[in-house]
Amino acid sequence: MSDTPSTTHINIESAPKFGRRCGLEAIEYAEQHDLREVRFDDPRSGLRHLSLAEAREIAEVMPDRISVDAVRNGHYGSLFYRKDLERWAVRIPVPGYRTAGGRVRYRYFFTDCKRDAEKVLRDLRRARETGGLVVKPAKAADDEPVAAKRLTLTDAINEFIGAKVAEGKSARTIQHYRSILHRVTGHPIARMPVEEIRPENVEAYMAWRRERVYQVRHVRGRSPKAQRSVERRADAAASNATVNRDLNLISASLGRLARLGHLTENPCARVVKPKERKEARVALSKEEAVRLVGACSEHFRPLVVAALFTGARRGELLALTWGDVSLDAHTVVIRRSKVGNASRIELHPILEQELRRMRDAIIAEPRIPGNDEPIFRNAYGRELRDIRRQWHNAVRRAGLEDKQGISFHSTRHTFACHFLQNGAAVTDLQAILGHSNLATTQVYARMVDERMRASIRALDYGMGAKGKAETARVNEAM
Repeated sequence: MSDTPSTTHINIESAPKFGRRCGLEAIEYAEQHDLREVRFDDPRSGLRHLSLAEAREIAEVMPDRISVDAVRNGHYGSLFYRKDLERWAVRIPVPGYRTAGGRVRYRYFFTDCKRDAEKVLRDLRRARETGGLVVKPAKAADDEPVAAKRLTLTDAINEFIGAKVAEGKSARTIQHYRSILHRVTGHPIARMPVEEIRPENVEAYMAWRRERVYQVRHVRGRSPKAQRSVERRADAAASNATVNRDLNLISASLGRLARLGHLTENPCARVVKPKERKEARVALSKEEAVRLVGACSEHFRPLVVAALFTGARRGELLALTWGDVSLDAHTVVIRRSKVGNASRIELHPILEQELRRMRDAIIAEPRIPGNDEPIFRNAYGRELRDIRRQWHNAVRRAGLEDKQGISFHSTRHTFACHFLQNGAAVTDLQAILGHSNLATTQVYARMVDERMRASIRALDYGMGAKGKAETARVNEAM
């Protein structure tokens, strides 16, 4: 919790009001509660606000025209979210202190979540009502400067996320960062000053992360079945891959501070990452791909078709807008935020037909789709984001649920394997998939080689044991 003053001005008079004071009584109340102005119901120009000095002169002549609303004790202070800091703030006035311009001075308290901020505000209100609250400004004009707040790991991660927002990272990526930050804040390392963090502290967090089951709060409106599903996921131990994602964000945040000169070294550089279990790359056969597309719903089918004919990742496809597609030139621009590049690839006729059908349906509404409008939408016309349910339903209806390791990313592997099987060069596939390293693309070449070897081994022109037995059976029949 910090008490650094903010430059954002929030009007505390927007809080709920209780009672009304008029005339000189209103001015006295304003002075007691450090309100800098009162209302004046001007008979000529209507309602406006006056300073206390101006209002005092008018109150002697027209007392019923000067008024102020009294704030109930229970509504003392205010609570709001600071978008620039990405933190919740509690603001209370400082009695007896004003700025050089005569405005009320406020004291600010910052927390990482709304629940903590509400607790702080409740404690402050309770202390004020019982007379036990003494508020002083964070930095008075004649006081010594307040010592600078020591940067904690939570602050470092928040700054890193803010930098990524400024770089233009996708909302999905930022949300992923925030979910990791939420998990990190449950460990004492989140409140440690960054200069005191050692490799053993990071390793302690990793061990805690693998063992800890996070708390599950019941959400109003969530069905009992959905609640049980969330609780089962919470009880599952974090995998090495999940722990490494947390470690990547912590390391990137501390590494940024090291580059800026705030740290001598990144303590995560000496931490050994746990080994992740490598999943086999699953590619679909042509017959399986046809079954999968046929099993998709009307609104989910275009996304699967686009994945099978472009090899793009899920996030790259969901980010596509109509401005990225040129149906006249038969091309589409794939922007890869993961590796920071983009490429223009040829539209397959089947995919082009799907896109034209979608565009014609929009024009029939009637309206013209904007260039920044997302292409893929759900059945309600909203932007398609979470596709897990649609994918699982399509896999089940296609009879592929028993295929081990199948996921939406399998469409990318399917495209790569069939692209190479048709005789294309590995370097061409590298350009289409956007791999920065050729070795990554050559994995698909090895998958194709294994398929070719299996096909060659399966050849039997009647010269094997099975073939000879079949030949003998035919000869006996003759």
